[in-house]
Amino acid sequence: MRGLVVVLSLLFILEVPPANPMPQKRVCKGRREVVGDCFTMHGRLSFGNGIGHVIWWIGKNRVLHPNPDDLPEKLEDVSDFGVAVFGDFEVCPLTKQREGEMQMICVESVSNIVIVDHRPEEKGGKAIVRKLVGQTYHN
Repeated sequence: MRGLVVVLSLLFILEVPPANPMPQKRVCKGRREVVGDCFTMHGRLSFGNGIGHVIWWIGKNRVLHPNPDDLPEKLEDVSDFGVAVFGDFEVCPLTKQREGEMQMICVESVSNIVIVDHRPEEKGGKAIVRKLVGQTYHN
């Protein structure tokens, strides 16, 4: 009888989830909300007042809107007013493309990253440019 109680106690302990489970980072590819094929585009991520994050697709007249929760963690650290992040963004559409509307996307990864800080009053009067060679940020 005592052995049965021990076995049942162990089974119960193994089945109970931890009190504070690690938060899961949202993945982009493979999400059921994705409405089309993922693609890579060269763009500039910036932060705008009242709109949040936007990615301008360089060379096109399109602006994409990523959910801040769907950005790679390291990009959240540099997203601020006056800071632009240029790079090759691998994104997946969460809404269909419509004329005159920003398309919602999630960001899978960013490579060939260049960060430009345009806050000269805080940086001695000149923009600071950092190129992150060989680094790719993944969601």
